[in-house]
Amino acid sequence: MTIVIYKSIYGSTQRYACWLAEELNCRAVNLKENKQINLKDFDTIVLGGGLYAGGILGSSILKKQLDSLKDKKIVVFTVGLADPKSTNYQKIKEMCFSKEQLKNISFFHLRGSCDYSKLTLMHRMMMTMLKWVTKRKKETEMTEEDKHFLATYGKVVNFEDKETLQPIVEYINSI
Repeated sequence: MTIVIYKSIYGSTQRYACWLAEELNCRAVNLKENKQINLKDFDTIVLGGGLYAGGILGSSILKKQLDSLKDKKIVVFTVGLADPKSTNYQKIKEMCFSKEQLKNISFFHLRGSCDYSKLTLMHRMMMTMLKWVTKRKKETEMTEEDKHFLATYGKVVNFEDKETLQPIVEYINSI
């Protein structure tokens, strides 16, 4: 039996989790509303978490239980604005899980959305700081991602794509 658990602030992770649960014919559970779910009852556990300040939302809840879930299949999908094709997530993974725990987790990375007008004060400040850091780069040091970030800063951007879940669905169905 499979379960998709997730923690979402602005909705992208929630949408992906619900789409994935629909594809896998299982439940999607919001960890914000249900922190006491017994993960031992499931064979495959999928955690969806947004990326914020180098961390994965919900990872601490999973991390606390991982040692008792060694016989389970664990999948984590992250949701952020960066392009997964050109982003290295290793430091984020190592920040959230021990090296031993990482051996038992399969990771997938998806792109979300951002409406700057709906960000909390803290997240607006973080994005403003990122903009300043990015603007200080020399033009020759800027990646396409940096340029795109500056061009879309303050606007509504949406990279959500249900089709990007297919590799996760295929992986889970194969294990």
